[in-house]
Amino acid sequence: ATGLQVFNTSANTLYYYNGSQWQSALNSYKIYSNAGNTIQFDNLKVRIPASGNKSLEIATVSGTISLSGVSKNIYITTSASTNGSASAIDGYTRQVFSLSTTLTYWQSGLTFPMHGSSQEIIILDHTNSNSYRIVCIIGNGYSNNFYEIERLK
Repeated sequence: ATGLQVFNTSANTLYYYNGSQWQSALNSYKIYSNAGNTIQFDNLKVRIPASGNKSLEIATVSGTISLSGVSKNIYITTSASTNGSASAIDGYTRQVFSLSTTLTYWQSGLTFPMHGSSQEIIILDHTNSNSYRIVCIIGNGYSNNFYEIERLK
């Protein structure tokens, strides 16, 4: 029923049903988590995998959606010191594609070699008319990575 509310213990957040889908009562979710752990917000889940390439994978919690978007990637290329470190910045764009419950790399072949690197993805969910900003900052040894998923409306 529209307006029904539940507390999602996996996401540690109150959710409500808007008549067509479940949505978090919050506009964003922020957490520190290790590689291999999946982060969930609304119908999206993301993670940095524990093995393989170390960059964001994305999937739906349920069903299939059509989405498109862009990402900005910042690679730390040398160990940071008190004087700073070198980095490289690039962007990546995906045309409309289908996303399902299977975790899929946003950018196949991308890996972040050093902590402090970051990936920011802005996506448009064409199926549900939602847009999101997903940020991940790589932690030392891929532990305590910072994640933020924000619903943009």
